Amino acid sequence: MGIEDIEKKILDEAREESSRIRAEGQRKLSGFQKETLARAEALRAQILEEGKLKAEEKKRSILIPARLEAKKAILNQKRKFIDQVFEEVLKEEIVKIDYSLDAFKRRIKEDLESQITEILFGEEIE
Repeated sequence: MGIEDIEKKILDEAREESSRIRAEGQRKLSGFQKETLARAEALRAQILEEGKLKAEEKKRSILIPARLEAKKAILNQKRKFIDQVFEEVLKEEIVKIDYSLDAFKRRIKEDLESQITEILFGEEIE
């Protein structure tokens, strides 16, 4: 085996080692890339989920008081309506009571007049 054969063998072995190292490097790089992409995807999903949760919380913090205010306004309107109805009914009942009281007074007056007439004149007026 001559020097040229030895050099060729050394170069062939160096090329093989270089190819093996390159292949190993590519494999590791590919693994790192996959791992990095997976981590990035997981981080992206986490950030999106946190953003979604924060948005939901913000939405609730706006909607809940707004809904309560709307319900409060509706209840106030209902209360006003009920108060108006009661006021009208009360006025009607007062008018009825006044009318009934007037009628009662008239009957008492008529009864008294009838009794006085009977006492004074001995006869009943109808």
